Amino acid sequence: MIGEILTGMNILEKLGKLWNWARGRTNVPAETVVTRFARLFESHGVHRNQIPRFIGHGLSLKDVQDDASLLAKLDEPLLEAACEMFAVRREWLDGAEKQAHPDHDFYKHPEDFARY
Repeated sequence: MIGEILTGMNILEKLGKLWNWARGRTNVPAETVVTRFARLFESHGVHRNQIPRFIGHGLSLKDVQDDASLLAKLDEPLLEAACEMFAVRREWLDGAEKQAHPDHDFYKHPEDFARY
């Protein structure tokens, strides 16, 4: 009987850990334009501190030190330049789409690949 009680307590403890894990997973902060912008460069091997030298557009180290400073400097030409540099969709950078790169479909039209 004591063994059954201990087994039940063990199951409840594991369910509590599972509940805490699941609850923690739902509190993932949403990505912003600033975090996607920084992640875009970092995923291509450009550290956040290297962004000003890499893209220019009047950015300084002070501008990329944190998200709030970078948000103040993000403007249309800078966002468009980043999208063009890495061939990502602007909709993805804005957070409106989940797909970063455009699809190119040449199925049954191989002549279009030559132009691509």
